[in-house]
Amino acid sequence: MRSAGVVFRKELLDGFRDRRAFIAVLVSISIFPIVMLVMGRFAEGIQDELRNMELPVAGQENAPALVEWLAQQPGLELTPAPEDPESAVRNREADLVLRIPADYEERFTEGRPAEVELVADSSRTAGGAKAGRVTRLLESYGQEVAALRLVSRGISPLLIRPLAVERAEVFSSRRRRAFSALGFIPFFLLMNAFFGGMQIASDAIAGERERGSIEALLLNAVPARFLILGKWAAAAVFAVFLTLLGIGTCILVLRFMPGALNISPSVTDWVLVALTAIPLALFCSAIQVVLSTYAKSYKEAQTYFGYVAFLPMIPFFAVTFNWVEQGTWTAFIPILGQHLMILNVMAGEAVAAWELALAGLIALGAAAALLRFASGLFVRESVVFVR
Repeated sequence: MRSAGVVFRKELLDGFRDRRAFIAVLVSISIFPIVMLVMGRFAEGIQDELRNMELPVAGQENAPALVEWLAQQPGLELTPAPEDPESAVRNREADLVLRIPADYEERFTEGRPAEVELVADSSRTAGGAKAGRVTRLLESYGQEVAALRLVSRGISPLLIRPLAVERAEVFSSRRRRAFSALGFIPFFLLMNAFFGGMQIASDAIAGERERGSIEALLLNAVPARFLILGKWAAAAVFAVFLTLLGIGTCILVLRFMPGALNISPSVTDWVLVALTAIPLALFCSAIQVVLSTYAKSYKEAQTYFGYVAFLPMIPFFAVTFNWVEQGTWTAFIPILGQHLMILNVMAGEAVAAWELALAGLIALGAAAALLRFASGLFVRESVVFVR
């Protein structure tokens, strides 16, 4: 074990000395939550525009009743329309324009559908959202007019509503936000766990083999299992550190998230998230050590890491598109079990202690098996002497 400690200290020191690589990894894994914060702020800005928006209306004199009704809606200000609505919307001088034709009043009085035209560009986020709000308002006005017409003829408006659907939602608002808008948190933490020790693991074995220094270590009577253990421990320290740093980043990002996306998990919740993510960081470091041991060069190891980088993405897409149903069996699958547990913590749901312990033990057991396999690879001359 003393040999493993020496290797561990050496690799840890080399990792801290390579500041450029460390900063590059740190920056790359920090971009994602910052992007999510910017997107959240952008979405909140769109909602602010919807709550207080201007609606240019062409032909206001053709539908005085409709114009008066729209003017009474909260957060909606009617303005004169530009001379050429299509050009104004196309050139982004206006997000949308409501155009009321000259025959509107005639068709309305005769009981025929009175057409109105909404000129908009749905390819633009703000324009599409505003067009959706105006469309809903116009549909609501049409329903009110239809109800009044039925009442004037002595017919109850309820006759055209044979069903009244009431929705009892058991999906809590926090759970809905966690599963829809904040599903990036477990994905981000799992990516941190995977990429945190990647630089150390790839250089620790594949890099040393390429430089020829791995032979010197073996000549100093360092057992292969201690060599692997020391290098894995160094990679694991960086993986755990960046995972905890990712948790701190999530805490900071959630604090500044806009209203609808704002979730404030408790300290206990974040402790559970850490206990869930740390064993996975150890497991991911073991995968990287195996790949680095098998690779013949630093560049080849990086190629292998690029392939397995998709592993944290699989649970994200599986949960997003409802490909899997959460159950006890998911705790037996590393990465997927941790993803679902972190997601449940973000949703404010209780995570059973035995599930947390089981997922952690399985991840640690898998890491131990991988390290044993990696140490066995050093028995082969083709692995040690690659030149």
